[in-house]
Amino acid sequence: MSRTVDEKLRYNEQQNTMFSTGYTIGIKNYRNYPKSSDESKRNIDAIIRTAKAGVKDPATDKDMRQLYKGMLCGFRDAANERKNGKK
Repeated sequence: MSRTVDEKLRYNEQQNTMFSTGYTIGIKNYRNYPKSSDESKRNIDAIIRTAKAGVKDPATDKDMRQLYKGMLCGFRDAANERKNGKK
């Protein structure tokens, strides 16, 4: 049985790692996106672009790479939850 996104979010909120911090940021930004102002949406889009580029760039610091990976995983899990809920 797979855990729900809310269970994963609660788990990661209790952790003290760069990945868990990024994961929490990713889910919260994804969920707030529809209610955000146009400026906030542009900022969230910029965060995603930065995270994608940071994960690919070998010069990215190890801790920042973990933060970016967590954010992208959070966005992915929240998006998959939304898609699966509509079926």
